[in-house]
Amino acid sequence: MLCCLNPDCDKPPNPEGNRYCQRCGSPLSSLLRHRYKIIQPLGRGGFGKTYLAEDTDKLNERCVVKQLTYQSSSDWTNQKAIQLFDREAQQLQQLGIHPQIPALIAYFEEEGCLYLVQQFIEGQNLYQLLDQQGSFSGEQVWELLLGLLPVLQFIHQQGVIHRDIKPDNIMQRPEDGTYVLIDFGVAKLITQTAMDHPGTVIGSPGYAPLEQMRMGIAAASNDLFGLGTSCFHLLSGTSPSSLWTEYGYSWLENWQDYLSQPLSPPLQKVLTRLLQKDNALRYQSVDEVLEDLQLLSCKQILSSESGSAITSAVQLSLQSSQSQVKGFSAPATLVESSFSHPTRLVFSLSSTSNRLSTVLQKLGRKRLNLKLGISISLSLLMLGGMGYLFPKLFASTVPKPQSPIARSLKQVQALLQQGDQRFNQGDYQQALRDYKAAIQLDPNNPEAFFKSGIVQRRLNQPKAAIANYTTALRLNPRFADAYNNRGLVKRQLSDPAGALADFTQALRVNSQHAQAYNNRGTTHSDLGNLKAALADYTQALRLNPDYSEAYFNRGVVRSSLGNLKAALADYTQTLRLNPNYAQAYNNRGITHANLGNLKAALADYSQAIRLNPSYAQAYNNRGTAHSFLRQKKAAIADYTQAIQINANYAQAYKNRGTVRHQLGQTQSAIKDLQTAASMYRRQGKTKEAQEIVKKMQNLE
Repeated sequence: MLCCLNPDCDKPPNPEGNRYCQRCGSPLSSLLRHRYKIIQPLGRGGFGKTYLAEDTDKLNERCVVKQLTYQSSSDWTNQKAIQLFDREAQQLQQLGIHPQIPALIAYFEEEGCLYLVQQFIEGQNLYQLLDQQGSFSGEQVWELLLGLLPVLQFIHQQGVIHRDIKPDNIMQRPEDGTYVLIDFGVAKLITQTAMDHPGTVIGSPGYAPLEQMRMGIAAASNDLFGLGTSCFHLLSGTSPSSLWTEYGYSWLENWQDYLSQPLSPPLQKVLTRLLQKDNALRYQSVDEVLEDLQLLSCKQILSSESGSAITSAVQLSLQSSQSQVKGFSAPATLVESSFSHPTRLVFSLSSTSNRLSTVLQKLGRKRLNLKLGISISLSLLMLGGMGYLFPKLFASTVPKPQSPIARSLKQVQALLQQGDQRFNQGDYQQALRDYKAAIQLDPNNPEAFFKSGIVQRRLNQPKAAIANYTTALRLNPRFADAYNNRGLVKRQLSDPAGALADFTQALRVNSQHAQAYNNRGTTHSDLGNLKAALADYTQALRLNPDYSEAYFNRGVVRSSLGNLKAALADYTQTLRLNPNYAQAYNNRGITHANLGNLKAALADYSQAIRLNPSYAQAYNNRGTAHSFLRQKKAAIADYTQAIQINANYAQAYKNRGTVRHQLGQTQSAIKDLQTAASMYRRQGKTKEAQEIVKKMQNLE
């Protein structure tokens, strides 16, 4: 099938072999720009047509071709259309590194028309899904907010406002449910002037806020208003555009009257603030929305034993003194975990010289945080982590020097090998000196910069590490491990969007990079996009079925999604591959407890303690299991041991005080609860402290 590209042709499909369009007589081309085969029209937008195409340079991979066809009697209007089309190409080039934004493939002019080629996104837009399935549930809209807000956060951090957020411009991938933001044709840089031309209207009526429609103002709150009106449309089935035509913006005051279903108070609260006509009353940043979502969804479910004056039972919890991941303000505790995944990589330092290839083994360990809040029958906080790549050189044959160049290369290789030996011995400072000496001899050696980045990461010099990884990538743009490691450092520096982009680029360079899938999955988890995380962990396991860390991380995400039996299977597989994984025993114990199998939970906590006698969280959790099995003295002994390991373990004090009260040890119970309340105050957890104070009043 050939497609006619004449903008005025109303029937573009033609049989193969035709030289001229059977409808309009225009000449037909089999390949646009000798590369893109147009398959079929997809639709027509405000400024042009969109086609489905195949990229013959990439094994007929599908892509989308946009053709600018807008024509007006006004020269200014025509020029404006070209500017918007050109701006979309620029935005995609800048933002397309994000996995939830289509990547730009090409932008060119041919036969007097402008063309933009971008990544094809499988799936349907939300307007199509609404038409097929009817109104969305509150839970679906909540998932939409969690899935799309990090994308808006990313583009706003790049200084870009989309300005046309609506269901038509949000797609959902069918394989993993990930949301993708499309159509950056009217996106505006924050630094540009507010009004390009008198009378210009940018955005879609009903979805764009008043200040954008009347004054052309571009701000983050514009996109948040568009997200709010999109959520309203999906919940109600009523188009904000129709309401705007009839009522202007007055319908916003009673938007809930258009819903046929009740909303949960948290979702109602968030949407009410998103749907404010007055910009000053609206959320001003994505961070504010995410903060509210996190606070409103973080529920602490407390149980009680009958006849107890204290209404909350002992909670299962994982708590530590680790710092929180930046961007999440809800109370959470994280436990760091070491990951190592030996993998060999062979790469050539240069394709144009006779340099030596180096065989590396990635053996490093880096302790990284994974934040996941879980609200199920008991309050749980699980942990995850990522692998980090570190080199260890294997023996390689060094040819005899034949020239000064070969002699210099031999010196560089010797310095790299010496640096590797010192790195493996833990002498990081001297290893860094060796790598820097190699760079002085050969400033175009990507391996030397890569290894310098690894050492600087160990020396807690993350910005210097990023600089070295960036240089390595400038010298070798297909260095997948450099993208992977730079992503890990960006994540350490609380730049999840940048980390996500690097892991994605690593996978574009090397689609078999299991660690990059694992690391991207953990970053998706950081951002609350658990379905995308699940898909990435699963792909990592397809590539490496023996990847114990990916099984562990997938278990964490499945627990968060409430799929406890699948999580149990993942933790069990983790332990088959790594029987000494104490944290996997602890997490499996929690899962057993939530499935009602307390004896199995008790056994897992005990095994975690045998593997790590200083594991305070496992003692706390075993104490809880003992308590539910009415083994109160054993519970007190475990809580006491947890406190001896971690003297600032507020929840262990609270749990011990609760059990002591149940045993009639009132004074000891009050003392423990007072200590817990004091610790919570010092930790800034005033709500938890206030709850304990109220409970103590029942004891005195």
